[in-house]
Amino acid sequence: MLFVEATVRVPGVAIVAAPVLASVKAPALIAWGDKDKIVPVATAKRYLAALPNAKLEVLQDCGHCVDLEQPERLARLVTPFIAR
Repeated sequence: MLFVEATVRVPGVAIVAAPVLASVKAPALIAWGDKDKIVPVATAKRYLAALPNAKLEVLQDCGHCVDLEQPERLARLVTPFIAR
């Protein structure tokens, strides 16, 4: 969450963070709400581009708090992801 908050508060930080994200070797699942009014989906796409082994899932009719708004859907995404 550090990079997300930094992106909102300090324009350009996502670009600075990109080299750090590029060094992440672990698989990453990015779950984002399509109606997020705090951090836009475009930011998720920047993280997807920066993380070498990432998958982006955009949840329909969901805002900023994916885990609170659609916990069952998130669980259905996370369960097979961590099982691989």
